[in-house]
Amino acid sequence: MARRDAQKTRECILNTAIQEFAEKGIHGTRVDEIAQRSGYNKGMIYAYFGSKEDLYKEVLHTVFGVFADAEREVLMAEREPVQHIESLICFYFDYAQSNPVYVNLLLWENLNNGVYINETDYGIARKPSFDQMSEIIQSGQVSGAFKSDIDVQQFLLSAIMLPFSYFSNKYTLSKLLGTDLYSEESLVERKKSVTAMLLEVLLNK
Repeated sequence: MARRDAQKTRECILNTAIQEFAEKGIHGTRVDEIAQRSGYNKGMIYAYFGSKEDLYKEVLHTVFGVFADAEREVLMAEREPVQHIESLICFYFDYAQSNPVYVNLLLWENLNNGVYINETDYGIARKPSFDQMSEIIQSGQVSGAFKSDIDVQQFLLSAIMLPFSYFSNKYTLSKLLGTDLYSEESLVERKKSVTAMLLEVLLNK
């Protein structure tokens, strides 16, 4: 029973910290606020996680780890190379839409120059996915479906960044372009457009 209670306490503190850090970043978040919001005192938070910085790194590890697991699940499905790429692009859009906390934490960590993410195993967690993406592209090249001269790294950067940038910039771009990027219709159109652009780079016509 004590072990279950300890796990429940830890999860409650961690989930609260995820929300706080996503809203305010590490420098704007106070442990007092996490304590008040979670219902556990500061001493207990420090006992479970150590410093605020250690708690923040655990937040990054947890949130980005969940993303990496979901990404791998998409990549493990049996599909033809073209369908694999289409599914992956769709996944990046859908995941960012459903997980604003993930988007916010990435934005905060970029503002922090990646200081804390460098101290997690996020790169190690993502490497199998990057390797599998490369294998999918190579498979498409071998079959003749994809061009032989694709810069795989540049393609993967575009496939990851284009969906993410829609959500990281939607507030400012909605104002600048005079359009509603919050709407489901806009998201569907953007998803189609990005998929078409990326397939144009890949497909051997």
